[in-house]
Amino acid sequence: MLSSQLFASLLAIGMLHLGAMTPLANDASDSDTPAIAPRPLVTQRHSIAAFTASMRSWPSRLRLLPLRDRLSPELESSSEQILAYDTDAMIDLVRLVVQPRDWEGDEGWRVEPIHSRHLLITAPAEVHAKVGELLATLERDLLPSERLEIRLLDGGVAASGRSIWVDRATADRRLAASPPRHVARIGLRDLVATGGEFGKAHDYTEGWDSHLAQGTFAADPIRGSWLDGLRVTACGTRVDGGALVSLIVTAAEPLAPTESIELDTNGLLNLKPALIERATAGRVDLPRAGFVSFAGTLLLTEGNVLWLPVTQQTSIGPVDRTLEIRCELGSSKVAATIDPVIVNEGDGEGQGGSMRFCVRRPPGLIVPSIDAISPFEYESNSTVGWFNQQFSGDLNLASFDDHPDADLIVEVARSAAIPEVEEMSGCQLCPMGGHYLLTLLPVAANDRVTRALATISPPESGATIRGRVRVGGAVRGEFALPIMIDRTAVLWTGLQTPAIRGWKQEVTNEVACASPVIDTVIDGIALRFELLRSVRGELVLDVRGTLQLLDELPKLIDLGDAAHQVVHGLRASIGTLNDRVTVPAKGGSVTLGGDVQLELEVTPN
Repeated sequence: MLSSQLFASLLAIGMLHLGAMTPLANDASDSDTPAIAPRPLVTQRHSIAAFTASMRSWPSRLRLLPLRDRLSPELESSSEQILAYDTDAMIDLVRLVVQPRDWEGDEGWRVEPIHSRHLLITAPAEVHAKVGELLATLERDLLPSERLEIRLLDGGVAASGRSIWVDRATADRRLAASPPRHVARIGLRDLVATGGEFGKAHDYTEGWDSHLAQGTFAADPIRGSWLDGLRVTACGTRVDGGALVSLIVTAAEPLAPTESIELDTNGLLNLKPALIERATAGRVDLPRAGFVSFAGTLLLTEGNVLWLPVTQQTSIGPVDRTLEIRCELGSSKVAATIDPVIVNEGDGEGQGGSMRFCVRRPPGLIVPSIDAISPFEYESNSTVGWFNQQFSGDLNLASFDDHPDADLIVEVARSAAIPEVEEMSGCQLCPMGGHYLLTLLPVAANDRVTRALATISPPESGATIRGRVRVGGAVRGEFALPIMIDRTAVLWTGLQTPAIRGWKQEVTNEVACASPVIDTVIDGIALRFELLRSVRGELVLDVRGTLQLLDELPKLIDLGDAAHQVVHGLRASIGTLNDRVTVPAKGGSVTLGGDVQLELEVTPN
């Protein structure tokens, strides 16, 4: 069944655009209404497939590493097919919004479902017109037509290395000169996260399982895969001049040939009274994938394209890439406005004049949430495990119910509506489902609420953060990313490769053998930024993260034992950050860290 929140939004938007709602306080006057001659009935089919057809709901969490981490729990749930809206709820909506009293009479009006994709309606011709208007309005407002396009381009931004906005013509000329490496296109939804995978899957052998039985043993390979391309999850809200989009995107591709290692080790077979060695062997592939992952909120404007450059100096050399992000704005109506509509004329007792029914999001304050992975603190004695856990730590959760301004929105509206909301019957002002504000107020009170909510400003466009990573005075990497005020931006970039960190011994009855334990090694950075504005107008930047810069790729080390086991050795410079710094309102620079330094330059947009 349709959730109460979605049903409320359907009902509210329907009544918002159709002036067909029966007066709430005039039921007693129905007996005085003169009789109306029966109108000819027409049977017509109306499509509701856009609402009731199953849609692919993408998980709101994504792994931000290209290769699976076998030491941490799986963070990416599978997507599922769900029904956007329930057929019965659509029928109830039509009956409640379009001349609700007439469906209960003996005039022969009927609404019946056909294969869950159509409604067969018998009613006068003018009612069919209103039903068509309702369905068209719902499709426009609840199923927006915005499309998000993300491309991975060769090279960085030549001008300054900053994240910059360019016009469509400039971006198209770059595409014509150098085709993109990968392209992702998804449709945005207002309440449901959508996404997909775009690219080519690579299979590899990530280890083996040992099978033991009485007097025998064998090894079966464990196969894994990773995506050479783009993973995207996003949802967005249409605002004036563009779309406010919450986004997670991961771009990955091979930066070095995959290395395959044939591992020989010995097992022991007990043939009493002698112990006889038996050789066993397996292969492990070591794909080396470069990646950049961004999670945050962007204001994507009409006609502009965002270039997000990342240049990371890994142990195999510098790699320049650019993520191009653009939004094709469709015909959806702006969702973040207050849009009152008169639904009840007359000045009956207790009404105080004409009434208005409003359900619209306060400007720019509510954005569908996406769970981004955040590199919070984690303690471990293992350098590799410690750094790896930074990439799969606590979740950074955000929702309207938990929004720091949620209570303020309601209180501002309620204060503006006093005394009507407290003294007049039929007046309403309440949040619905954590995503909407419902008001049913006289004209004067509603105008005051509209003006009061307009004073709550939309999100600031924020700033550009440009960073430089230094080890021993040498620059090892640079990046640039946009960030909005009061929003979080997360950046992960570098090189990931598997490595052998140890051996797992398996013994049963008369047999013993060993299997390698594979770990994830990362040469790169994981950073989380949150930008605030102080009461004095200064910019307050909260920085958390982990940096691990390898001296070289891990090398095999022979343990020198009788079983011929080997492991990978690791040499790296590491650092962790948990700082809050203040820069002037016009921007500024700051240096953080110790042996591994992070130089940051904040430039307001």
